[in-house]
Amino acid sequence: DIQHLPQEFFTYLCRPYQKEPLTLRVLKLINQKIVLLGYNYIKGLICKDLGRIKDFKDDQNRGYWKISIEIFANQICVVHKKKQVSSPQEDITRSDFDFVWELRVELDRQAQKIKNIECKILKSFVNVNPKLSSSKKKKIQEVLE
Repeated sequence: DIQHLPQEFFTYLCRPYQKEPLTLRVLKLINQKIVLLGYNYIKGLICKDLGRIKDFKDDQNRGYWKISIEIFANQICVVHKKKQVSSPQEDITRSDFDFVWELRVELDRQAQKIKNIECKILKSFVNVNPKLSSSKKKKIQEVLE
């Protein structure tokens, strides 16, 4: 939900871009700072509900960070997708879950105004370790889905 993203996110995105070329205005949305703000937002959602159960990190083996720029007749969308995996506990070697989250920034066609920002976990890309106890699996699934 756009209202729940940190204020620094809006400060970064809403700086005046009018004097810059369209391409540059769009490319400014493709950087680590944007992803970090989305990451912190998702981390806050997960840690709020799961507490110390799990932290998460980039999936070094199967992870990815995909960026797409979608150009439509009336808007431009910059979409970041990132795969994350829970940090394994000391007593186990396999993580409890992995998931993909998405940060979508929709701009007007001239990339002068932000129409919408959405940051969410993609439910169809949530995987929970089947070896976990039923209660732990249920708790993780409730939070991620």
